[in-house]
Amino acid sequence: MNYFNGKKLIILDRDGVINKLSRYYIIRRHDLVFIKKSLLAISNLSKNNYFISIATNQSCIGRKIIKKKQLDEIHSNFKKKLKKLGINLFHIAYCPHHPLKNCNCRKPKPGLIDEILKIKYFKFTEKWLIGDNITDLLAGELRNFNLILVKTGLGEKKLELVKQKKFKNIYICKDLKEASDLIINYDKKSNFF
Repeated sequence: MNYFNGKKLIILDRDGVINKLSRYYIIRRHDLVFIKKSLLAISNLSKNNYFISIATNQSCIGRKIIKKKQLDEIHSNFKKKLKKLGINLFHIAYCPHHPLKNCNCRKPKPGLIDEILKIKYFKFTEKWLIGDNITDLLAGELRNFNLILVKTGLGEKKLELVKQKKFKNIYICKDLKEASDLIINYDKKSNFF
């Protein structure tokens, strides 16, 4: 038996879930403006022994708007803020490719999720994906995650499209804080959608 069996994993989309959407792209660390109570939500999940990861499409690199080094600096600053709250991110996976590249990592394909799941020594028994777009949910569904659509970011606009898709394990929440409360108090017999 693997020593790390039984771990719980949360994969979050970044833009629109943790931080506010930018009119263009997040290209500097001060462009990363957190959605109200999103850091509290991440802290609460971390305190309840969830491994927190991020899976984010960042085509700003493929579009030559920023370089990989700049995105790494944004993420490094983000990790420092979380560290001050006592939170260690398990992993940040991002797709740097232009949408026309047709890579395997850009959501809705599950490459970013696979990257996170392949990290050694872990077998997750509870897996959640939280996103604000149908592309996030489609990637999570391919890997049998419980899904949460938050209404922040693009979520409110994508709600009808998500309802039409008829995902099997999906919950709709106002924001990441409400999603974290749902997960922490999750009862496998309930389904709120």
